[in-house]
Amino acid sequence: MDNNESEDVLTLSVEIPFPNSRIAEVVLNTLIVDSEPKRGGTIKTLKVIDNKLIGYFVGTNISSVRVSVNSFFENIHLISETIQLLGEPVSEKYSHFENA
Repeated sequence: MDNNESEDVLTLSVEIPFPNSRIAEVVLNTLIVDSEPKRGGTIKTLKVIDNKLIGYFVGTNISSVRVSVNSFFENIHLISETIQLLGEPVSEKYSHFENA
C-alpha cells in the first residue's frame, strides 16, 4: 500500500451474555486493566449493559484486530473458568477502588 492511500478502518463489536450483571462487571473489571499495546494499533473499548459485556475493537491492521479479539476471548474463557471454580461473587459491589 502506498503512503498516499488511506487505510480502511476495521471495526468489530462483540456481545457476551453472562448469568447476571455482577458477573459481567467482574469480568469487565478483570479485563479493563489489560490495555492494548500501542504498536498494535487496535483500540479496545469495553462496557457492561445489564448482564452483557460489550467489546468494541477498532483498528487498521486485520492481524492486530484478530490478535486482540483472540486474546479477549482467551481471557474471558480463563476468567469464566475461575468463576466456575471459585463460585460466583458474594458481594453486590466491588468497592476496593472507591476508598483509594
